[in-house]
Amino acid sequence: MWAPTIPELGKPDDPLPVAPAAAETLGAWYAFSTAVLEELRAELNAAGRNCSEVQLWPEHFDLGCGVDGVNFGCSPGDAYSAEPYVYVGPWNTDGLDGAFWNAPLRRRALLPRVACRP
Repeated sequence: MWAPTIPELGKPDDPLPVAPAAAETLGAWYAFSTAVLEELRAELNAAGRNCSEVQLWPEHFDLGCGVDGVNFGCSPGDAYSAEPYVYVGPWNTDGLDGAFWNAPLRRRALLPRVACRP
């Protein structure tokens, strides 16, 4: 079972070291994620579905939105997967079996970043 890992707090007044390449990579992932999710949201709303706003979830730092009991999101990576991924996660997981539902986190389907077209 997946469990979050919480790092040490450290010294809040110390400078925060940021690697420029890592910050650029993370920024590119969030830009890609925002574009994908906003396009999905627009298509769903145009079809008469009421998709929620795209938002950053602070407990995981993933971007996501939802409609009709299904979450759609993009994670920069976490304790489950060190690589960024796109996911879909229905709230009701009854009957969701098989290789498509490839993540144990509430039976989500994940697509790794390397499989996404930027």
